[in-house]
Amino acid sequence: MNNADDLSPFDRERIDAITTMLVEHAARRPDPRRPPRIALFVSLIVTAVLVSTGGAALALTGRLPFVPPPAPPAATTPPATTPTPTPTPTPTPTDSTPAPPSAQVPRLNGFDLDSVYQACNAAVPADTWGGGQPQSPQPPNAGSFGIASSDPYTADHTNGDPNAIYVVVTYMSDQTHGFSAVCVASGDTATPTVQYLRTLD
Repeated sequence: MNNADDLSPFDRERIDAITTMLVEHAARRPDPRRPPRIALFVSLIVTAVLVSTGGAALALTGRLPFVPPPAPPAATTPPATTPTPTPTPTPTPTDSTPAPPSAQVPRLNGFDLDSVYQACNAAVPADTWGGGQPQSPQPPNAGSFGIASSDPYTADHTNGDPNAIYVVVTYMSDQTHGFSAVCVASGDTATPTVQYLRTLD
């Protein structure tokens, strides 16, 4: 709060002018019925002016000073959030490399050539060896298999199976001489019938 000692010269002049105006106005229009109230009214006005400079401004202008309201706080926009992408599982690559030719089972008309070759070797009669130990067969080659119906030695032994094949198992008694056993494989390719026919020198 402000007291009289804090007033500026300008405020003091306004207070004196207000006081003089009120006194002169009261003197020009006396009210014989309420003379004491004029002095009281003037005293209250002067006191109010002395209390605050705002009161002096109100007495001169007739209006309260306008104080603008504080500006509302600026709206805060929350930061945009970026959703975390869901990781996509990486498929496990499968090995699509075909098996090497050596790992593939050779077949002819559905017959497993390795199986029928071993079956023909096992079907050779024991007396073929002249009482001696059976010889181990040579590995099969391009001439070891064929269509049974197309060969004169085997055409009559297909057992009615048009897919029957002949099998020729070769044995070597020494480096230059050998012989072969001839068989025919027919029937079910999963469990074929392998029939021994003869030997060829």
